[in-house]
Amino acid sequence: MESGELPSSWSWVSLKDILSEPLVNGRSVKTMDGGFPVLRLTAIKSGKIDLTEAKEGAWDAEQAKPFLVREGDFLLSRGNGSKHLVGRGGLVGKVSRPVAFPDTMIRVRFNADLIASSYFQFLWESPDVRRQIEGKARTTAGIYKVNQSLLEAVTLPLPPLAEQNRIVEALEEQLSRLDQAKISVSTAQNRAGSLVDVLVERAVRGAVGDLEEIDPGMPVDEIRAKTGGMAGKRWKSTLPILLPNMQLPEGWTLASLGDLAWENGYGTSIKCDYGGEGAAVLRIPNVQGGFIDVSDMKYALDKHVDLSEYYVRKGDVLFVRTNGSPTLIGRAGVVERNMDRAFASYLIRFRMNTELVRPEWVQLVTRSRSWRRHIERVAASSAGQYNLNAKRLAELPIPLPALSVQREILDRVNSELSWIGRLQSASHSVIRRSERLRARVLDEALLGRLAPQDPADESASALLARVSAERFARPGVKRTRKDPGKKVTVPRAAPPSDPAPEPTPAFAVQQEFDL
Repeated sequence: MESGELPSSWSWVSLKDILSEPLVNGRSVKTMDGGFPVLRLTAIKSGKIDLTEAKEGAWDAEQAKPFLVREGDFLLSRGNGSKHLVGRGGLVGKVSRPVAFPDTMIRVRFNADLIASSYFQFLWESPDVRRQIEGKARTTAGIYKVNQSLLEAVTLPLPPLAEQNRIVEALEEQLSRLDQAKISVSTAQNRAGSLVDVLVERAVRGAVGDLEEIDPGMPVDEIRAKTGGMAGKRWKSTLPILLPNMQLPEGWTLASLGDLAWENGYGTSIKCDYGGEGAAVLRIPNVQGGFIDVSDMKYALDKHVDLSEYYVRKGDVLFVRTNGSPTLIGRAGVVERNMDRAFASYLIRFRMNTELVRPEWVQLVTRSRSWRRHIERVAASSAGQYNLNAKRLAELPIPLPALSVQREILDRVNSELSWIGRLQSASHSVIRRSERLRARVLDEALLGRLAPQDPADESASALLARVSAERFARPGVKRTRKDPGKKVTVPRAAPPSDPAPEPTPAFAVQQEFDL
């Protein structure tokens, strides 16, 4: 059998061909205490729906009725800041209490006489389906989106129903080892993450051991005078908010982020693409690991637009202001050198007064646990997107020691984090190999190469024809001109031709952290 060819008893179908009812978008509902429960987008987890990930919405049971989920439903993500996550879905298990789905999801109800839910669950995460979705997803303001017509056109390999169950059994056996390894890695990740969190939290509170010198910090009035002197006439001082249990070490000053920046503002909203001929524009994916990564750049489509006012300079700090994930909102990256690259409107730039504060110190403070909790709490949510504005960021409190103390603490933290980084790099390679192996196993299974074919099975084409005939035999159902039993022959992309990945080691290592 040539690569990409299906067994004779299989058929190519579209998602629309196997639906029991049309796809349905959820409804946007504001949060209200005591209201009817509605799922959050974060309920989609590893091919399943976590029904505990819900909020109370501003509607009643009657209004929510058309959007209730039931066991066997499959819910998809309509949009995400990551192309890798858009269109991902999860199967709804047993529903113990009524809950609806939001407008950030699309509900799929497929015909159980044609396709097994557990087979569809594996099928939807397969490399071929992901290539189709990611290839057709559209992006708006940095958010990748899919719609019903795009999803309905996704082509799927349909084996006989009995063979679907054999494929699921084979996949569960083959992938169980990988799943166990992931559990071990997740445990190690959590431990390493806790270690990093504690290290950063102690650092921003000055609890990193005896410092060689304790220079007195600068009074707030003097800080404002120095920053105001660098800024224009429109600059105004900002009062810092107070976080719970915040205590300053001796000699430190509490200043707001706004008082330490002589300018802040939003980026350009110009349209960009990889093939643009204009200036390079930094986006959310370029804010990585606390710095700016320029390996993945897009360019303005209009080469005649002057974007020089948005060019970033050494010492700037860029904050992510909008994202579908609350853990990424407010993520900061330090610009380490002058670059003739603009920044996009879903980033906010703070230009730091480097005579008072090291930009790396600001990044360290804003990634600490206490500050992250505050940022995620104040981020406004709309249509599944979390948003921050410059005013909220400017109010962030920055515990400020003298520059010499900032430098000493940063050196100590970086030294501690370096060995974690080496371990993370090695573990990240293991995770990539594991993911490639999983993708290869899914590809093989969905080409009919993992489970045996049985000539006694009813073929997919015969199954389609029979189910269609039974449906039209029911009273009140009209037959269309389309031949329901006709086999769909949609060409399928061949699986990747890269060499087989190495097996995943049995021992657990930490996955890469976003340092």
